[in-house]
Amino acid sequence: MSIPLQLEDQSIQTLLPTAQTKLFSFSTGYDTTSFFSQGHGYFVKLPEAVTKDISGQSYSDHKIALTGQWNMIGVFEDSIPVAKIKTNPTDIIKSFFFGYDEGYYIADTLKTGQAYWVLSGKAGIIDSSRTLAKKSWFAKELNVDEAIEGKIEVQDSKGRKKILLVTKKAEIIEQSIVPPVPPIGIFDVRWGSGRFAEDVSTTGKEIIFSSDAYPIMIKVEDVDLKFQDKISGQIVNQLVHKGESITIANPTIERLEVSNIIPTKYELFQNYPNPFNPTTKIKFGLPQQSMTRLTIFNMLGERVEELINKELEPGFYEVEWNASKCATGVYLMQVTAGKFNAVKKLLLLK
Repeated sequence: MSIPLQLEDQSIQTLLPTAQTKLFSFSTGYDTTSFFSQGHGYFVKLPEAVTKDISGQSYSDHKIALTGQWNMIGVFEDSIPVAKIKTNPTDIIKSFFFGYDEGYYIADTLKTGQAYWVLSGKAGIIDSSRTLAKKSWFAKELNVDEAIEGKIEVQDSKGRKKILLVTKKAEIIEQSIVPPVPPIGIFDVRWGSGRFAEDVSTTGKEIIFSSDAYPIMIKVEDVDLKFQDKISGQIVNQLVHKGESITIANPTIERLEVSNIIPTKYELFQNYPNPFNPTTKIKFGLPQQSMTRLTIFNMLGERVEELINKELEPGFYEVEWNASKCATGVYLMQVTAGKFNAVKKLLLLK
């Protein structure tokens, strides 16, 4: 939210006496304050929606200062269509304008009393005094229908939801950058890259969600995706087909790896790093659901540790082995899955 007029008392205690937090402003990170300032936007947690009538003096200067980073701003007593926004210097806007309503959304109008996010490439000002000769890219609708391969809908138990896009189109991915994660407890969903669109044809992509209301339901549209928690898939590890959904009940899970890559063959990869001390990562691939074991042996053939012994869905897996209790030497890692059996050497150097 923001304050469009100059008031005698601009404290949160007077204007929002039921507020459950101070005002969150943003500079290089979140700061808290008890007073509203000209041209700034704020997060604040309220027990319920409120409408507040205020009266005060108009600001003589309607210019909004921008820093060369993400800015949370508020306009004055007149709402501003995004198409009318002009900056000085020109061409410094590097994102869409975003509002927040149980999740970030692309705004076409900056409404009085609300707060909005925008990324600026350098310091400058917003000047809405005259209309641009042509629309800037950030004032146009993001037409994604033809380039979207699939969607991921994430919804918490309060009914708040956000849709993430799956696409290979670089232009859409580049323009889909979203503002910083809101203060803790405020609903937010995004790709790990800080965007609402991502290419999942390569490994290492993840979604991040923040909510105070579990369980979280994740539904997939128009694409099959593999979801795996960041603890080597020990809690969540599931292939979700188009139109299906999964439910995350464990509130400690706030990130999920996502891919649409299914291995074409069984494979055990060399651990990394190797040599190592004391931890290393072991990666393997399963083309189909298999009863799988991952075991560490010493060179005498004695079992040192069993890392996995269970049924696993198709996909790539990465497991960390901590050898802090083991002596320097050569060890063997073995993966068995169905009729597949593979062994590779690991070198622990202390």
